[in-house]
Amino acid sequence: MPYIKPVSRQFLDDPIKECVEELREYAMFDERVGVCNYVVTRIVAGAMLPDSKHWNYHSISRALSVLHDAETEMRRRLMDVREDVAISTNGDIPEYE
Repeated sequence: MPYIKPVSRQFLDDPIKECVEELREYAMFDERVGVCNYVVTRIVAGAMLPDSKHWNYHSISRALSVLHDAETEMRRRLMDVREDVAISTNGDIPEYE
């Protein structure tokens, strides 16, 4: 869940904003997608790498959980709303009614 306390956000928001501004400088959206993937992968892998510098099953699972949870929350907050509008506009499919 990305809803951390404001005291923690204050140290992270400025560097994140700078990074986002740099990423948005990429003119081609397709290129920006790959660059964002690179940045997210580096951040999660770097932050979640165990102090021993050796990945194990548990640490890999936790890193993947971070990515999965971020994807799930983005889907819940952004994509699901649009899907509900499409259902209202175009009708549901019979299998889900």
